[in-house]
Amino acid sequence: MSKQNLDSRVFSLASNLFGFGNTAEKTIIQETIATTVATALRTENRIMAVYPAISMEAFSITMDNYRKYIAGYNFKTTAENELTEKHNREVRKFLSENHLNDIQREFAKVFLHKSKMLKPREYNVQADAFMKDHGLIIEKKKIQTVKYATELVFQNLLHLYNSQLMKRNEQYMKLRVTAIRPIEEFKINSFLVTALQRNGVTSLDLCKKTVRNHRQRLEECGVFVDYHFSGQNRPVEVHINSEILTVLDLKTSKLTTTENQYVNPVNEKVLPDNNENTRTDLNESQMKENVKNISQFDKEFPSVTPSYLFFTRTPASKLQNPTEVAG
Repeated sequence: MSKQNLDSRVFSLASNLFGFGNTAEKTIIQETIATTVATALRTENRIMAVYPAISMEAFSITMDNYRKYIAGYNFKTTAENELTEKHNREVRKFLSENHLNDIQREFAKVFLHKSKMLKPREYNVQADAFMKDHGLIIEKKKIQTVKYATELVFQNLLHLYNSQLMKRNEQYMKLRVTAIRPIEEFKINSFLVTALQRNGVTSLDLCKKTVRNHRQRLEECGVFVDYHFSGQNRPVEVHINSEILTVLDLKTSKLTTTENQYVNPVNEKVLPDNNENTRTDLNESQMKENVKNISQFDKEFPSVTPSYLFFTRTPASKLQNPTEVAG
């Protein structure tokens, strides 16, 4: 794909927001910044941990990473949308000045029908390929930026993910499983998000469809990766982008990411340790303390949104039948 220059108006607006200014640095950044977003976002290796949990500190770091990631994504998306609007103006001008033949009109109808269910970014890629053969006759779709309301949903999803991790940790601790392993996928049930409460008050005053829309937005921007759909009556499975997620390993009491995670060599030689029993007792005591702290954090997980941000409600009748359905 040929390199496209970033529209100067978009860059000027973004540079003021991000503090680049009208300097030589601005020129360098303008030349190197990506004006197109990859259609397939690559996933780094999954985080490895024995007993992963999202502690208060891990939650804070994860949210900081999320905000930085979204700021960068929205910056690129705004630039991409400016290019899309420029393209659409050229298409409208071309169509007003030229008469399409029957073949062009029919091919355009077929393309629009076949592509109407595609997500905007994928649609635009297909539109580029189509116009190489049939001319400048298809307008592109704008990409939505990620709004603040999606951040609030993401916070609540982290709460549910932590609950899921802690249930698995409890089982593994009882079985004394101590092998380091990749962190498990996040099973998203949209109903559970709508049912979350803080001190008897619903955390997010929205319906399952709205939760799904926010979840899809998180997939589109790359916060959620490795999406897996197992059926209408099963939760959707995803992984949280490893550039964003940080967890506390209750086994080691260390914060873990893909950048600092420890590795246990397969052929490591184990020497006898006379203090092994004492160390084991200390480790178990520390793990119990970590679990206690996580449980307390689980109860005090940040309350989230004022109700005026949303306009849909989950009917009270649905709260009585929390059936697991696809996220």
